[in-house]
Amino acid sequence: MDALIVVDMQVGLLSGAPKHDLEGVVDRINALSKRVRSESGKVIWIRHSGDAGDGFERHTAGWAFLPDLVRWG
Repeated sequence: MDALIVVDMQVGLLSGAPKHDLEGVVDRINALSKRVRSESGKVIWIRHSGDAGDGFERHTAGWAFLPDLVRWG
């Protein structure tokens, strides 16, 4: 696998109704990321930047990537 693109896995997702199998999704992203890196591939992280006052406003807690994601290594 040459690359993995991870999109919008941010803390802002945690507001509102519980997300279906979020823990499992994070576990699968971490496993895939580890595999891609082990094969010298790249993991590309993309995040949504919201407007002022919404849950994904830049440089706020909601804009951050989910803390359980392994983004380095």
